[in-house]
Amino acid sequence: MKFMNILLGIFFTISLFGQSLSYNEIVKKTLKHNNKLKELQEQINQANILIEKSYTFLQPIWDLGGRFTINNEETAMSVPTTNPAGGAPIMKKVVLNEKYAWEVNSTVKYTLMNLRALPLVKVAKEMKEVKLLTQKIAKIEIKFAIAQLYLNALTIKEAIKVKKSIGENLNEHLKYIDAKLKLKEALEIEKTRFEIEISTNDIEIKKLEGSLRQLKSRLAILMGVDNYDFELTDLSFEFEVNELNKVFKIAQKSRIENKLNLKSLKIEKLMLKNIYMKFFPTLFLQAGWKYGNSANFAGDKSSWNINILLNFPIYDGGIRYKELAEERSKIRAVNYKIKQFNDDLKGEIKDILIDIDNTNLTIESIKKQEILVKKNLKQTEEAYKLGVRKNIDVLDASHNLQLISNNLVIQKLNKNLLYLKLKKVLGKL
Repeated sequence: MKFMNILLGIFFTISLFGQSLSYNEIVKKTLKHNNKLKELQEQINQANILIEKSYTFLQPIWDLGGRFTINNEETAMSVPTTNPAGGAPIMKKVVLNEKYAWEVNSTVKYTLMNLRALPLVKVAKEMKEVKLLTQKIAKIEIKFAIAQLYLNALTIKEAIKVKKSIGENLNEHLKYIDAKLKLKEALEIEKTRFEIEISTNDIEIKKLEGSLRQLKSRLAILMGVDNYDFELTDLSFEFEVNELNKVFKIAQKSRIENKLNLKSLKIEKLMLKNIYMKFFPTLFLQAGWKYGNSANFAGDKSSWNINILLNFPIYDGGIRYKELAEERSKIRAVNYKIKQFNDDLKGEIKDILIDIDNTNLTIESIKKQEILVKKNLKQTEEAYKLGVRKNIDVLDASHNLQLISNNLVIQKLNKNLLYLKLKKVLGKL
């Protein structure tokens, strides 16, 4: 079985070479591989066991025991019994303690009333819900981390494309300079400047390609594979956003952390009920039976009994009242936590929406600027060919286009990341 798992792992790794992997595919593979989620699943399994354990407070308890005793001597007495023929009673020997005495006994105890057990059963069920919500939060965090890596990788990929486009433009201009050099209409220093610029651009492309490989490698590690030679597909988290109050209401309902806080409040209220139940009595039914080789005064070797046990708590040093005060304080604390969470949530959403608006304005401005810079580069190259502009002017115009293009790529990434963050804040990731 272990050998087959190794073969499957090797096959899966090989199958990734040159394959395109979408964000959702990487998420699916990562969630299946992630050990943190496996740990949380075990905690959910433990919560199920805890629910089963909580019901044991209401189940009967059956004990079976026995003892063996060696006495220094046999203990016996004579007991008068009725004479069937009439007259004086007949004396019968009854052994109270054998020298080698043994006994088998059994006890059954059943809860008739234990009000404390009821809230504890409900608490166990709520704890399972808490574990399930915690697992969902962990999945969202994993998805968010993958999305950040994926978007950064796509941005670097786009930056490489921009650099290569700039490189192609520089090489085209270098060809034009070579042609002018043959006609002795240009200086060698002009060619050298462009060669330096092309070399610098190539080095930056290599660095970006290295960063892209590193990000892909981190994604591969998350999926549990060694190969990172896979292609990325386009990814956008943009969606239509309503005004602040509507978005906030959606977040209040869908945000898992808010649901988790409400579960915590419910658990604390159940624990308060549990403390109140300590003021009520407990009622048990207990039955016992025993059999041995020693008899009682009546000469019977077996006996049984049934008891109804009532326990009414009167005084415990005041601990129940202290526990009530403590639990009420915990409930108030959770309520404050919920209010603070919602205040912070609204502020966070407001900040993200403002950032999205600002980023959109910045992108529109950069796009307009990019059109002008491209136009300027084209005009500068044409002017250079006519001999009215210098080589350095072409390089400056090319630099400006590169800066603008890179800035546009970064701003698009920021916008996508803001929408990603907003989805996470809304609990919709």
